[in-house]
Amino acid sequence: MLFLVDDVGLYASFDQMLCKENNDPEDSQGVGAFFRYGFAHSKTNDIANFWSIGLQYQGLFDGRDDDVLGIGFAQVIFNNASVATYDEDNEGVLEVYYNILVAPWLNLTPNVQYIINPGGNERADGKVISDAIVIGLRAQSAF
Repeated sequence: MLFLVDDVGLYASFDQMLCKENNDPEDSQGVGAFFRYGFAHSKTNDIANFWSIGLQYQGLFDGRDDDVLGIGFAQVIFNNASVATYDEDNEGVLEVYYNILVAPWLNLTPNVQYIINPGGNERADGKVISDAIVIGLRAQSAF
């Protein structure tokens, strides 16, 4: 049996605790950092590379030990062949978020994002596209 693969991708994620509030091994409160990287074959994907980096603090406020405040920056890089589709070669996002543990099965995350080169374009329908600010709310539930 022969399988032909015309697409390939890779994704890596790294998280590291930088400073803990105390020496209790059961306690995960403190400052951590994250880095993510993604690659996709540029012959079949408009986005060839993705990366993000950021810091987050778990348990910043008294009584909210499982909540997480974070800031991060992410960027997608478009492949060279997609210049007909995208005016810019990248799109970037700066995000500030606060992940709230509402119940053992529910997290809510309000966030603010500043998007640079939205959609990878500087013009749409002949009009200049400005950077954008997006206010959002994510919900995650686990049963």
